[in-house]
Amino acid sequence: MDKPNPETRTVLLALALIAAFEIFRPAPATMQQNVESQLRDVVYELRGIKQELSQIQRKMK
Repeated sequence: MDKPNPETRTVLLALALIAAFEIFRPAPATMQQNVESQLRDVVYELRGIKQELSQIQRKMK
């Protein structure tokens, strides 16, 4: 995507903001006992975001 249209940019910005909120919110990651559990939660969230982006990309084609 060299120059995405404004709608694509808006969707990607919204998803990035949601991702930032999900990753840096205090729960449930702070309830985990160690860093490995926190990282596992972050990876799980990122996989979900990746799947959502793939679905959006397929719909836009």
